[in-house]
Amino acid sequence: MSQIIPFNPPRQRLGKRKQDKDHLDFVRTFGCSICGRRPVEAHHLMHGEGVVRGTSRKADDRYAVPLCDPCHKKLHMAPASYQIKYGDKPAL
Repeated sequence: MSQIIPFNPPRQRLGKRKQDKDHLDFVRTFGCSICGRRPVEAHHLMHGEGVVRGTSRKADDRYAVPLCDPCHKKLHMAPASYQIKYGDKPAL
């Protein structure tokens, strides 16, 4: 019987987070993705295809969506309940 050897890929170092002030300014021109209110903040996505995050690391600026202050705070206080209520649109 052959022995199964587990594959443990080497850990990749996360490169420097890509920042794009112009894109964040563009995101802030829209209404909140949840309730439509303004003004908004750019919320960096927590999950989703292409989103790379590490411990204490925000996603790149290109993975940001507009959220008003109250929705942004509620999301960070209880992300699981937001996922249940709103699903993955957007992948907050």
